[in-house]
Amino acid sequence: MKIQLKNFLLCIVLLILCVLVGCAQKSKEVSKGVKKDDIVHFGSYNDFGESRYNNTYKNGDQIEWYVLDNDSKNNKILLLSKYVLYNSRQMYHQSLDFSTNKYHSWTNSKLREWLNNEFYETCFNNNEKNKILETPIVDHLDNQVDDKVFLLSRTEMEQYITNKKVVETVGRRIDKDRSPASYWTRQEEKGKYICANSAGLNDFFEVGWLDYCGVRPAIWVKY
Repeated sequence: MKIQLKNFLLCIVLLILCVLVGCAQKSKEVSKGVKKDDIVHFGSYNDFGESRYNNTYKNGDQIEWYVLDNDSKNNKILLLSKYVLYNSRQMYHQSLDFSTNKYHSWTNSKLREWLNNEFYETCFNNNEKNKILETPIVDHLDNQVDDKVFLLSRTEMEQYITNKKVVETVGRRIDKDRSPASYWTRQEEKGKYICANSAGLNDFFEVGWLDYCGVRPAIWVKY
């Protein structure tokens, strides 16, 4: 009787701790059976020499992603990194041609170039690269590009992210203070760029092209 009572009390304590600190959700393999808001692992993290900002991932650790959509008709899933992987790793642009009055767009941004080259080549092996699909992206100037890695637009975030937990991520500012981090969208509105705020659902703010926000990549992956 005493043993049963002890086991019962232990279960109650564990349940309370789980509620208070949150039960860890184990990541899954990319497969047809995953559902929206599941966490999967895909690719390997690299800090690109900025390890001082990160105490969640070590180089070589699996990258965790939220499943935003499972398109079973086309055998593919849309993934968004669970964490803001790089805080202030990239400005949207690192230089500006003052001879033109045209707004910079996603298609010619330094951040797009970095994600589809250095990040893509470093963080995914050949097998994983073969599973990442090219996604047609049209910017506000009607330029179209096909990207392996991209940022969500504000419209896509409002469409796909309905779970507040997916927004309230801790990013790199996966640092020791565990504070939420804002991160880039690819949205541009009248010369301003839009960042998402981890403080709440569908919470966005405008920044300039020289400002810093975190980087939270998105990819379509086939299964």
